[in-house]
Amino acid sequence: MRFRMIVLSAIAVVFSLASVHAGEYASPQGFKFTYPEGWTKTAGKQYEVTFSGPESDGGAPTFNVLALKVRMELTEENEKLVVDGAKKSFTARGVTVPEIKTSHVVADGHKLFVMEYDIQGPTEKSSVRVRSIVFPTKNGTCVLTCGAGKSQWAEIEPSYTALADSLKFDAEEK
Repeated sequence: MRFRMIVLSAIAVVFSLASVHAGEYASPQGFKFTYPEGWTKTAGKQYEVTFSGPESDGGAPTFNVLALKVRMELTEENEKLVVDGAKKSFTARGVTVPEIKTSHVVADGHKLFVMEYDIQGPTEKSSVRVRSIVFPTKNGTCVLTCGAGKSQWAEIEPSYTALADSLKFDAEEK
């Protein structure tokens, strides 16, 4: 409950389809979560798996699971490296570097590092809100990222909040 209130600023109004969960995803990295009904799961080359939500005026929201092969403990120095890496990635793509808000939470006894930022598009409709959760796993480091059009965020956030709240870790990962 505290996790929901602190990191994801849960919205009191629960949207009917946004809060229904269809299944559970278990990562070989030692964690699992439930995902929303109506979302499509796709294995990928860059990501372990991508979940895509229903298409709307703001595009289709996504939730990506990126598994890195290097284990990174969540120290202040490493967290700064993650933020700096994100900023360099934006600069390399010619995107204005957004303000990146950071915080820490604990889920299922596991420390998580959270980053949130907006990427401004040429129009408000093309602007995107991104929230990433970073944590060490048994085989490396995982980055769970949700991206949705800013105009969709209020509708999508309850699904992302429920998904993040459902995050559970294997016993050896705690």
